[in-house]
Parts: sequence; C-alpha cells; structure tokens
Amino acid sequence: MSRAATESPEERIIRAAMACFARWGVTKTSMGDIAEVARMQRPHLYRHFESKESLITTVIARESRSLSNERLRMFPRRGRAPTLFLKALMYGQERLASNDFASYVVQDGSGLLVRMLATNSVFLEAEGLWWNPALDYGRGRGEVREELSNAEIIQWFLLSQLTIVDRRDLWPTTKDLRQHLERFVIPAIAPAQFPQ
Repeated sequence: MSRAATESPEERIIRAAMACFARWGVTKTSMGDIAEVARMQRPHLYRHFESKESLITTVIARESRSLSNERLRMFPRRGRAPTLFLKALMYGQERLASNDFASYVVQDGSGLLVRMLATNSVFLEAEGLWWNPALDYGRGRGEVREELSNAEIIQWFLLSQLTIVDRRDLWPTTKDLRQHLERFVIPAIAPAQFPQ
C-alpha cells in the first residue's frame, strides 16, 4: 500500500505544505499550491485547516515538539542549569540551521513567528515539553530568576534563537555563538547574585 493511501488527509496536507514552503517560501506559497501538491481540491484543505496561518502553526508546532522530544532524550536534567540551557540552545541552533523548513519560515515568515510566540499557546506548549521541566530544575537549584515565568523565559530564548538564525552573519563561528549565548542570552534569566 502506498504512503498516500495510508496517510491521513492532514498528513498529506502537512507534507505538501512543507514541500511548498521549501520550494517557494512561506509568503509566496498559496493554499492552491498546497492543494495541488497534496493532490486534493483547495476547498478540501479548509476542512482540515481554516487558514494558511493555522497550517503554518501546525507545522511549526510539530517541529517544536520534535525538537523538544530530542532534547528530552539528549539533555537529562543534571549539573548546572546554565550549562544545560547552553547545550539545549546550541543544539536548537544547529537543528534550525540544518532544517530547510525552519530556515525558510524564519527567513520568509519571521513576522508570523513573532506573532505566534506572543499569542499561540500551542507553540509555547510544544516548546515547553523540554523547557518547562528544565527551567523548573534550574529554579529549584536557585539558578533561574524567580520573578520570570517559564513562558517569559521560553519566549526570550525563542526570540533570541530566531534572531540568531535570521542574522547568523553576526555570529559567524560556533565559538562566537556560544559566547553570545553565555554572555547575553542565558544571564538574562539568572539571579543577579548567581555567578556565571
């Protein structure tokens, strides 16, 4: 049996959307393009996704859950929290840089991503699968500022990562990126008395 025969309509649409976004970019891709690649009528797309933005949200949330699950496997909560956060952020940057879809969305649709960070609970929940327990671990060790919520910290990390992906030329080497994260991004969530 072919993959198309066993795949749900939602899966076909998501796969088609990712292919279209990679080919034409997020802004230039239309729902008609996605329908054509998914081999279905355009009105059928709207039975599963109310808009292009909701489809993009679904795809990005799926990618975020996948990254969170990888982080759960790769980065157990042990040792200093800032070191753990640095490893997770560096891995996230590597993954974003190597993921064609993520790169296209960041470069082509960063306004949408910023709106999603501010308003979409699905996206924050997906990122929170790894970050919430990691931040709670750091908070329990006195290594995370108490007055900041996990959602605020996750948004800070995500906005920082989007900026880095969008302007990677500012941090051309892994060493430069590591120093930026260690000196500016991670200290923003550490208590004032906590030694870096």
